[in-house]
Amino acid sequence: MSTGKVVKSGMWIYVGGLATNIVGYAYWLIASQFVGPEVVGSASAIIALQGLLVVAVSLGLPTGLRRFIGEHHSKQDFDRVGSYFFANLIIMSMLSLVCIVPLIIAYQINQGILGISSIDLGFVAFLVLLNSLTPIFVSLFDSMLRTKITASAQVISALVKITLGYLLLLMNFGFLAIMVAFLLSTLIADFILIGATYLFFRNKSLKINIDQKVVRDLVTSGLPAWLPNMLTIAGQSFAVLIVYNIVGDTETGLYYIAYAIAAVVYAAPTSILGLMYPVLSGMEDGRKESITKMTRIAVALTAPFAVAVVVFSNIPFMILGPLYMDAAPLLSWLAIGAIAYPIYAGYYSYAYAIKQNRHVLTLGISINGSRLVLYVLLASIFGAMGVAMGYTLGIVVGLFAMVISSSLLDYRPPWLTYGKTVIIPCLFGIVLYYFQIHWLLAVPIIVLLSTIIYTRSNIISREDAIEIINAFMSPISITRFYVVLRPVSVILFGK
Repeated sequence: MSTGKVVKSGMWIYVGGLATNIVGYAYWLIASQFVGPEVVGSASAIIALQGLLVVAVSLGLPTGLRRFIGEHHSKQDFDRVGSYFFANLIIMSMLSLVCIVPLIIAYQINQGILGISSIDLGFVAFLVLLNSLTPIFVSLFDSMLRTKITASAQVISALVKITLGYLLLLMNFGFLAIMVAFLLSTLIADFILIGATYLFFRNKSLKINIDQKVVRDLVTSGLPAWLPNMLTIAGQSFAVLIVYNIVGDTETGLYYIAYAIAAVVYAAPTSILGLMYPVLSGMEDGRKESITKMTRIAVALTAPFAVAVVVFSNIPFMILGPLYMDAAPLLSWLAIGAIAYPIYAGYYSYAYAIKQNRHVLTLGISINGSRLVLYVLLASIFGAMGVAMGYTLGIVVGLFAMVISSSLLDYRPPWLTYGKTVIIPCLFGIVLYYFQIHWLLAVPIIVLLSTIIYTRSNIISREDAIEIINAFMSPISITRFYVVLRPVSVILFGK
């Protein structure tokens, strides 16, 4: 396994996710000038329900597909890559059509679902139809570490959404502007991915064989991930829907925007460690060492930024305006979980890659099942804040489940190293918050000092840095920038 290649591929996923979230933040920033939080709340409820339905009908097939794409692509067996991909595409097309039929019926008989009106269910149906096939194309390219393609689709889609949404809001379409922008931007992303898939398979003389074994492999590989994935999306979707039904659409809008900002922090470890599943599936040995290294790097990349968001959660909402300032504590609670989340995410990819399906199921239930229970219990007491608390407390439960699971699988995570990696930026954050240091100065201090301590204490080794640099820069470029890189290397690692 090339650490640099995985990090570079993960970087592209992160770029795509970052663009989506930053543009999404800008989108809501613009929308807030035309509509109030209650409109954002209604739109977020529709998006949450469609996300729940897309995962519900998927049966985990896009996730299961990653195992076989990663395995057969590593052997350059494109016939099998094509067989598994097209089988997945056909099955998912049929399942998505089955899903939207009840939505159309509910729309026709004027019957709402989960507090969402029958008219809004029409938007849900369109979004389900457009989004149900997207994960299959994403799984194809991500499993081959061709993440630049999926990132490009995300970036272009995000730009279309904000441009179109702004123009429609200027024309006073309000809620309709928000939903149409979501629909058309999703359609653009699908067209890009379909085109890239055509170009990938075009010059390959494929002998596609979609037999019972292919279907059985996809289903048996996907189902263990389906329930955890279902619970993950259910946790995210029900978080929005519970706030929408218990508290109201205004707090739903506040929670949704806070979650969209927190997703930027969670995207870093998810981008890197999510790729480890297909990579580990294609490896013969060295899986424990590889996942431990990548988890260590992911924690080091995430923790300083997560701490900065926790401490200065009010900054993004100062831009949105006073109506949105109540979302700052929600963002703090959500970002707290991101500090340690990579530890869980790395181990989850490892357990899935070594086909420990019962452990995968248990881990998924522990984190997401506990969230669902906590949402209901805490939302009635603390409102949207209770949902944010439940989201992070679910990660704590997941870490406890990881301790038990790893001992049963004879895998010993470097808990001391993980602990130091998390504690270092937390200490800086506490001190800087206590002395009320301005965020423009405090955030670089947290990130830079944490990085120096990481490298000096070998949490990030010189070898890790060399691999990552080699993945991003050619030998000629490294030689050209040697004068700049050497002083930085001395500061970080010593002579």
